Amino acid sequence: MKVYNKKGFVWGVIWTILGGWTLVLDIMEPNDFLPRQIKEVLLSALLIAIGIGGFIRAFSRKATQEAFVEEQDERNRLIKLKSKARTLDILFWCLVVIMIGGLVGYIITNNIAWGFIFIVPALLISFYWLAYLMTLVYYGRHE
Repeated sequence: MKVYNKKGFVWGVIWTILGGWTLVLDIMEPNDFLPRQIKEVLLSALLIAIGIGGFIRAFSRKATQEAFVEEQDERNRLIKLKSKARTLDILFWCLVVIMIGGLVGYIITNNIAWGFIFIVPALLISFYWLAYLMTLVYYGRHE
């Protein structure tokens, strides 16, 4: 048998091992709360099913070709690109709101904890802008 999709094969093995490991842990150390135990066993079964599915698809030439065509489809690539950009915009504005909340909290209470709530998002936003400028210069030169 030949592995046609090495990345799918590796992910299938990882998901299967993770599912088997969580199932063994669920059996070895059962939870006293029955609904949580049921949830953990179902999650383990889902992980194993995903892993086995990926493992099996890795050996199928047709499934690998379908996955490649699906991955190279321009519409799917555009949707993925737009969703990543929108996610980044949403996370940026969430950081701005948290940063402003930290600043207002520090001004009102003079508690240093609020200052740290301001500083951490400010550092992340600074990193965001640096990465944005670097990618802007990179793609400006290479395209």
